[in-house]
Amino acid sequence: MLITKDGADYICAVNDDDILQITSTNRGGFSEGEYTSFNAALHVGDDCFKVLKNLEKLKTAWNIDRLVTLNQVHGNLIHEVTADNIADVMFSDGDGLFTRERGIALGILTADCWNVHLMGETCLASLHCGWKSAAAGIVEKALDMFADAGDKVVKAVVGPGISAANYEVGEELVKAFTEAGHGGNVEVSGGRTCFSIGGAVENVLRNAGITKIVRVSDCTYSSEYLFSYRRDNGRTGRMISVLMRK
Repeated sequence: MLITKDGADYICAVNDDDILQITSTNRGGFSEGEYTSFNAALHVGDDCFKVLKNLEKLKTAWNIDRLVTLNQVHGNLIHEVTADNIADVMFSDGDGLFTRERGIALGILTADCWNVHLMGETCLASLHCGWKSAAAGIVEKALDMFADAGDKVVKAVVGPGISAANYEVGEELVKAFTEAGHGGNVEVSGGRTCFSIGGAVENVLRNAGITKIVRVSDCTYSSEYLFSYRRDNGRTGRMISVLMRK
């Protein structure tokens, strides 16, 4: 569901007074050119001042005091964030964020990779799931962190991300997916071999017994209001997906 807040559009898949769960679009920000207009990433070549204005606009609109994000490296490293270590985690290498505390907003940047939000009774996790992270078991690792904390995932949001129809892959990726147990999400049609990252993530969650899963169907490649690395030949901005217990 698209929600407009202070002139910017966001995708919201969870209606919960206790949880903030949103993904920004490319609308309503200050960036220009290929980054028009709500680019949330500092590392893509955009004017850093305008990126910071975009992030401050988001924080003000959604009453966020502490927002943390990562230098995403397409692996399976997940950082647990606390009030004491948030400055150390900020911009460190990794692809997942986990917290047991209220008021810490977990931010993941995407522009075709899938974001995954996991919600437990007390814990939260936000994951960056490209094919490498999915094949490396980042979702399974996050589920283990919930278990170690004495919690379990009761609800998950998967997406947005690039759809299988727009994600054609080669034999190397097919081999990696198959070896990671995701061969059922390889689709062959009309001479094209495609892969559903979202489908692979959803299968992992269902196999873990999670039944409350919201799949955001908006495709980054085909939706003009979302950034897409593949569609825009690598020169584009990033959405930010935010998960926080208020």
